[in-house]
Amino acid sequence: MGRPRTKSDDEILETARSCFLEFGPGVPTQRIAEEVGLSQPALFRRFGSKQELMLQALMPPAEPPWLETVRSGVDDRPIVDQLVEVGVAASRYFGQMTPAMMMLRASGIEPRAILERYDVPPPVTAIRMLTAWFSQAMEEGRIRRLDAQEVAIGFIGTVHGRCFLQHIGAGLPVFNSVEDSIRIHCDALCLGLLPEESSQ
Repeated sequence: MGRPRTKSDDEILETARSCFLEFGPGVPTQRIAEEVGLSQPALFRRFGSKQELMLQALMPPAEPPWLETVRSGVDDRPIVDQLVEVGVAASRYFGQMTPAMMMLRASGIEPRAILERYDVPPPVTAIRMLTAWFSQAMEEGRIRRLDAQEVAIGFIGTVHGRCFLQHIGAGLPVFNSVEDSIRIHCDALCLGLLPEESSQ
């Protein structure tokens, strides 16, 4: 009977993620194994290859956690406040996933090879759920009728774009907190979304 595992897969993947993000895709697996407290052969027995370890450590979850903010649908609060809540949660997520996805790309792994590992790719899940949220708001007369999917894509793009620019542009000035920045964008968006003479 083999010895019980002293490190869970989640613990190993968290350590591997930190190593890949700090040292790049060329970090030796021996270094990761030492950080985890395992031998290199034990690490390969668990994950098979360095590429598989990298994929599991850096890939996004099948359902991005920020979608919890839209799962229950539109509530009675002002639309802009709800959008700020969604945007802040999405910004935190993109802030973590942007460097991870860029690291996977730097390792030579094509985005399509990553997305093919899902039944439904995470971006598609996000667009579908946010589209449903905007559609509900339109049906209830909370915002004016537009192409809900295009509105969802635009909203995600705005939030993700800020995270991307922050990641690649270390010298870019940042004058607002994440929440203040998201609120500015949501206020601007809602000027175009809200029905005329609406205070929602």
